[in-house]
Amino acid sequence: MKLFCEGFICSYVVDKDLYLRIKPEVVQHARDFELPELMRLTRALYNLEFDEESEIMKLSEESALYTIRNHWDELAVQEYFQIFLTFHMTRHGSRELYKLLEICFLQRLEDFKEDLEYLRKISMILSTSGLAHPDSIVQIDNYLY
Repeated sequence: MKLFCEGFICSYVVDKDLYLRIKPEVVQHARDFELPELMRLTRALYNLEFDEESEIMKLSEESALYTIRNHWDELAVQEYFQIFLTFHMTRHGSRELYKLLEICFLQRLEDFKEDLEYLRKISMILSTSGLAHPDSIVQIDNYLY
């Protein structure tokens, strides 16, 4: 199922009727996905407009919240970017999730400095999303520039 999701859903070549027929299996197997895979699946379903209020969206948020709460110091900048991009694109996250993403990002600026490309991407998303505190944006911009 993971291969099907990566090959068809995440590459946007799946038919909506086919997806709706296999949706229960996708949801069941999505619980076993790694966080970046789950984020890609969530973005793909959102972009395809197949299932915007689905169990996949809820599962993605639960997984992201769990990871940020319990393993925030272990997240690589690429994994953090996947979470960040997914929830700022779909806007399906809770306020708690957005605050945790912002706080984690600010506390890990030094750790993330090794990958300035991702830092700049996250900064751009934050500054244009309207979901971050203005002081946070200033702090990030001061750090980057």
